[in-house]
Amino acid sequence: MGGRVAKRGSGLDLGISGSIVTDFGILENSLVDTSFRKDEVVIEPMRERYVLGELLAGISLENVHGEVGMDEPVGQEFL
Repeated sequence: MGGRVAKRGSGLDLGISGSIVTDFGILENSLVDTSFRKDEVVIEPMRERYVLGELLAGISLENVHGEVGMDEPVGQEFL
């Protein structure tokens, strides 16, 4: 598949074929990471980064479950 490179400011933009975009799951304004490995340019979706404080802030009395699996010992747990 081919693409077209166009000037944008001091850099270049690479147009990506619609079928690749669809197969790859890229949406407009998606964040991607680009790198250069050997003789290839690699484009990968950026993984969402979690902030512990934000995750902890989402804990409430309504979404906390009780203890799970706290039955009597079934093996040698006390050893």
